[in-house]
Amino acid sequence: MSSCKDKRRSNCRLEVIDLEEYDVVVVGGGIAGSVTARFAAKSGFKTLLIEKFKTPRNKPCSGIQFQYFEKLIGEKIPREKLCRNELFKVEIKTPKGRVLRGKMKMLNFWRSTFDS
Repeated sequence: MSSCKDKRRSNCRLEVIDLEEYDVVVVGGGIAGSVTARFAAKSGFKTLLIEKFKTPRNKPCSGIQFQYFEKLIGEKIPREKLCRNELFKVEIKTPKGRVLRGKMKMLNFWRSTFDS
């Protein structure tokens, strides 16, 4: 067993886990990993989600998701949890200077809201 001094980590010890006990192991508890683990567990698979940092936590980015995300997770995100009202326009600038613009409804929420 080893320890670390990084207090952001959820557990600063290395532990041995018998992966054969699980049907699905998801590494990374971000939005994609969390949704994947949730679907696996709801589908009846014994699921292990591994995240190295403590949650909930603040991150330098918020969670911008398409409104379809609510249908995907089967829950509506309370509008008071949004860090900004829904977004309706998007503009992407490529490294070569090309600009792509579009209209789509997106949700903008703090990661700590999603993590909790």
